[in-house]
Amino acid sequence: MSKVFSKALEREIEVDRYIGKFENDPNSPTVIMFGGIHGNEPSGVFALDVVCNHIRSEHLDLKGNFYALAGNLCALPEGERFCDVDLNRIWNGKSISDLEKNTASLNGQARKEDRQMLELLNEIKYILNRNKGEFYFIDLHTTSSQSCPFIPINDTMANRRFARKFPVPTVLGIEEFLDGPLLSYINEIDHIALGFEGGQHDEKSAIHNHIAFIGLALLYSNCISKNEIPDYKTYLQNLKEAGRKERGIYEIVKRFEVLDNNSFDMNPGFESFDMIKKNQHLANYKNQKVKAEKDGKIFMPLYQKQGEDGFFVIREIPAIWLKLSSLLRKIKFEALLVLLPGISRDSDNSKTIVVNRNIAKYLSNELFHLLGFRRKTGSGDFYRFTRREQI
Repeated sequence: MSKVFSKALEREIEVDRYIGKFENDPNSPTVIMFGGIHGNEPSGVFALDVVCNHIRSEHLDLKGNFYALAGNLCALPEGERFCDVDLNRIWNGKSISDLEKNTASLNGQARKEDRQMLELLNEIKYILNRNKGEFYFIDLHTTSSQSCPFIPINDTMANRRFARKFPVPTVLGIEEFLDGPLLSYINEIDHIALGFEGGQHDEKSAIHNHIAFIGLALLYSNCISKNEIPDYKTYLQNLKEAGRKERGIYEIVKRFEVLDNNSFDMNPGFESFDMIKKNQHLANYKNQKVKAEKDGKIFMPLYQKQGEDGFFVIREIPAIWLKLSSLLRKIKFEALLVLLPGISRDSDNSKTIVVNRNIAKYLSNELFHLLGFRRKTGSGDFYRFTRREQI
C-alpha cells in the first residue's frame, strides 16, 4: 500500500495498484482509468477512490467492466512528479521491448519507474486478455498552472468521437511533440484513449471535475446506465460550468522544451487557453527572454521544477477543417496519396507513409494532419509520417 496526500483536502489515503476492480461480462465494454501517473497529481487517485467506494457502498449494477489503477506508486507518497524518470515519457516500443526481455535486471540499480511501468503493463495485458468488448483507456491528470478542464488526445477519429461527448475543450496532436506517453502506447494497439486534465494540482475543483468525468465516462461507454448515476445531470452541469469559456477543438503548434528546470522561469499569471501575442514575453530560460513567435493561445505553462515541457502553443481548428478531415479519412484518401511519385507506404508499418524530402517541400504538413499523420520524423532523404490508427 502507498500513502497519497491531497493538499486540496488536507487528507491522506492508502492505495494499492488497484483502487477498484469491477469485473462482469468479458464481452461488455471495459473502462480502464489511471490516476497518479505523475506523483504530484493526486487528484485522479482521490477521485477514483471516491467513485469506487460509491460503487461498492451503493452496490451499483455495472453493465461493463471497470478498472481503476494507481499510477506511480513510488512517486505518489513523495508528492513528486517522478522518482528517477517521468513515467509518462517511457512508453515507447524500444523501452517496453527491452524491459520485457530483461525483467530479471529490475534490481536495486534499475530506475524505479521501470518497475512501475512493468507492473502497469502486466495489468494492462491481463485486462486485454480477459475482456473482449470495446476498451476505453483514460488517464487522469492535473496541471501546474490554473486551467479549465480539457481532454488531450492522439488524433484518431475514434478518440475524437468519444471526446466530443464531454462539454470541455479537446486538444489534438500531443503525439507530435511528446515521446512515450502512456496513451500513445494504447493508441498504438488500436484502442480508444483519452487524457483528462481536471485543473490545477492542488485545487478541490480538480477532484470534483475528475469525479464528474469518471461518472460520465462510465455512462458514455455504456458501462453503467443513467439509472445507476442519480447525479448524472449534476456531473454534466459541473463540467459544462468548468469548461464554459472553452468548447472548441484545438491543435498544438509549438512546444517549448526545457532541459534545465533550474534555468526556466515561466512569467506568472498565465493559464491554459490564455491568448498570447507575437513577441509577448512569456518566460526566461538560461538568462534569455522567451517570446511568442506568433499569436495563439498558451497551453500548460510550467510552474513546477520537474518536467520538460515549458509550455505549448495551440490554435483552434475550424469546424470545416474537422469535417474535411473526417471525410478524407472515411474515403481513405491516403490510398491516392501513396500513388504519387516519391510517396509510399512503409512496408513494415501500414500506419506510416514515407515521403521523399524533395517531394515533401511541395506538400503542407496540414495535409498529413488532415489524414491523421501527425508524428513526423526524418531519416536520410526521407520523412516518415505516422498515425495511430488505420481509419
